[in-house]
Amino acid sequence: MNKITVKIKKAILQIIKLLPKNWVNFLVNILYKVKNRLFVKAISSDNGSAAERCNFPIDIVYTWVNSNDLEWVKKKNHYSKKSNGLPNESNVASRFRENEELKYSLRSVLLNAKWVRTIYIVTDNQIPNWYKEFDNRVQFVSHEDIFLNKDDLPTFNSHAIESNLHRIPGLSEHFIYFNDDFFLRAPVEPSDFFSEDGRQTKFFWSEQVFIPEILDEKSVPVDIAARNNVAFLEKNYGHTTNRKFKHTPMALKKSVLEQLELEHPEIFVSNSAARFRSNNDYSIVSALIHHYGYAIKSAIPANISYLYASFDDELLEFKMNLLLLRKFKCFCINDVEVSESALQHVSKTFTEKMELLFPLPSPYEKVYYHEQ
Repeated sequence: MNKITVKIKKAILQIIKLLPKNWVNFLVNILYKVKNRLFVKAISSDNGSAAERCNFPIDIVYTWVNSNDLEWVKKKNHYSKKSNGLPNESNVASRFRENEELKYSLRSVLLNAKWVRTIYIVTDNQIPNWYKEFDNRVQFVSHEDIFLNKDDLPTFNSHAIESNLHRIPGLSEHFIYFNDDFFLRAPVEPSDFFSEDGRQTKFFWSEQVFIPEILDEKSVPVDIAARNNVAFLEKNYGHTTNRKFKHTPMALKKSVLEQLELEHPEIFVSNSAARFRSNNDYSIVSALIHHYGYAIKSAIPANISYLYASFDDELLEFKMNLLLLRKFKCFCINDVEVSESALQHVSKTFTEKMELLFPLPSPYEKVYYHEQ
């Protein structure tokens, strides 16, 4: 982040701190509740007929974990005791914490991307407590169904899981990968993510953060993987970059992932074998494949309206109020390490704002009542 951006952010933060936050928050909530009551029937009756038509099938893939599952916790604790020399933050609570993000993300997709064919949710044989089976449009996929080497399981490394997503049975050639903390705030179209003929995927450069030039003992897994990506690209394709990507839904092609794996199976094997994030990881799906695609001209840079916030962001509440007032196409609310007292407050704020943003339960929720 450059110095000018830092100064602007600090200035904005000082101005916001002078505002009566409770009053502003109360006013925004009340206004939005009124809006929801006025337009909820219009939202629920919209059949999406004006949406852009797909020229090819497009699926969505989520990865998800229920950190409140005691059996899963027992497994993680067992294997974490056997893992030494892990990078900083490779096994922190926020990496696995469950805040029901998936429920709200699914609501946002069903509302704003009606053209999506199938939604796959990849888990360690887990199903959310709120989930209700409705039809086969939403399907759960076990890690066991996609990992070639079953000895790599169980895994607690998203890089490992992501390295196997292209093996989902029945997955379409074109798909969009969502972390469960990605949300669609406004209608999106296939052309936001793919070229019209489907030959190229689109990605979104970050203008705020870049790959660090050097690493040290405090380096976090995302930066370690990014540096590994850079070294791999330079060695094998003569491609040099320092660019990172926005935390947005990621457009992917199964054939491009398969091509990279055919050329370099070793990075898929090593990723899959790392139970926790390691110093040898590559962020294949979230970064490397986009750089690779850019180098071979199967991926192109694009733009999308977007907002990012994290649980430790001093502007979190302001940004979530901004989401109520402005329709970015997508946004990310990233769960990161915060104190226990702060976590209670931000979790409450997160849930409160999500219920205002996406008030209609999906048909895949147990609380859903179908209106005739």
